[in-house]
Amino acid sequence: MDDVRINCDILAKVLSKLGIKSLKAANGVEALDIIKSHPLNALFIDIQMPVMDGFELLEHIKLYREELLPYTIAISANTYHLDEDYVGAGFQYYISKPFLLGEISAVIETILKAAKNSSPRK
Repeated sequence: MDDVRINCDILAKVLSKLGIKSLKAANGVEALDIIKSHPLNALFIDIQMPVMDGFELLEHIKLYREELLPYTIAISANTYHLDEDYVGAGFQYYISKPFLLGEISAVIETILKAAKNSSPRK
């Protein structure tokens, strides 16, 4: 989820290279609609989006579908927040922009290992 289309396209292309299908949203409201209608395993969420930012989106997800909460990855070009700010808000991972294939691949690999070694998230 990112309000800058090129960022969505780049992330989708990187995920595709890793063999992962993705859905795109330009803001938190669109993302919430997608989450309500599609089972997802992971969410890459831009922190600064119009209409509903990444932090607000995460809170809505917790209220609406906490039992199905996928892995959440904060993405941001903002260096103001520390990694701890994102984790403290409920994100499992943080990737800074511009993101690199290696960073995304490492997060996906970690998520896949965690999912394989544990029961479904609650």
